[in-house]
Amino acid sequence: ALERQPPPPAKDEAPSAPLEMPPALADFMLIGEADISLEMQAQLQASLNNISLPHRSLRDLMSPEFLESGASKKLSELILREPMLAARLLARVNSSFYGLQSAIVSVPHAITFLGISAVRNLSLRFMAEDSFKAETPEMQALFANVWDAGMIASELCVLLAQKLGWKETATSSTQTVLSFLGCIATMTLLAKESATRAWRSGLLVQTEIEQEELGLNSMIVGGVLMRLWGLPQSIIDDVNATQRILVTPVQEIQRSDRARLALCYLSSRVGQRIALGAIHEARDINLGASTEAEDYHLHGYLGLPELARIHEHLAAPDIGLAIARMISSVNPADAPASA
Repeated sequence: ALERQPPPPAKDEAPSAPLEMPPALADFMLIGEADISLEMQAQLQASLNNISLPHRSLRDLMSPEFLESGASKKLSELILREPMLAARLLARVNSSFYGLQSAIVSVPHAITFLGISAVRNLSLRFMAEDSFKAETPEMQALFANVWDAGMIASELCVLLAQKLGWKETATSSTQTVLSFLGCIATMTLLAKESATRAWRSGLLVQTEIEQEELGLNSMIVGGVLMRLWGLPQSIIDDVNATQRILVTPVQEIQRSDRARLALCYLSSRVGQRIALGAIHEARDINLGASTEAEDYHLHGYLGLPELARIHEHLAAPDIGLAIARMISSVNPADAPASA
């Protein structure tokens, strides 16, 4: 059973979360894969088998050895053996999303300017993106919006992790991108209207709609799909643990990396809100004052010592400029007047 009491505030800090759990969250139960019948599991796997397998290079990209090596030459070689991938990557790198002052002319050049994590996550997006064929222009635009949210979230995750002084950012940023994979796969199982309404409603309502209409949710769908694609179980477990922050108080997670999971969750929620146009400028991100039900348990995680300065970092000028660029890339009307 889920804990019904709010997480305690960090020592010497005023509580930032509501005194009582939002009713919508208190009445919600997140379904796990073990909660669905064997018949439903078989039906889900059969449905997901209709999704095309991604580039074979994706498994190399997601291997623990590749993530840990951080070798730019190895990444460059992997991308260059897929010419269409390299072309799409360079087109994206030179778009307004990154706001670079001069053109990037090669994959090694892109890695030098953007870093290994950003280029790897872009490659991951394009490899996975090809597996999902939208039947209508509206669904194509919806898929693109979800992927944009994932890219914004992964970049924000890297920027904040660096501010926090964390050395390992590759795994965190990659699992942040992968947390959106299940969302896209679940959209292929829902009616177009339900998929659109779910995505635009935020994580809690989105999950409620998925469970009501399908009897499962994007966390389950994403986990099964990643297994079918041969991704490491450790990555799948990390993605699921991140998504469970929606319903899990900080004191119930005994993992030593719970601060890292919380940063991934925070970045994903902000990324989704930016992509949906709910955030118009960096100062709109005020997590300490958020009353969103999906942020309720996050308040407890932000009291962890490792995340003590997260609000300060979010307000830093350089982070603000990066967030403004992300906002204008998906919502040009919100671009600064000087841009």
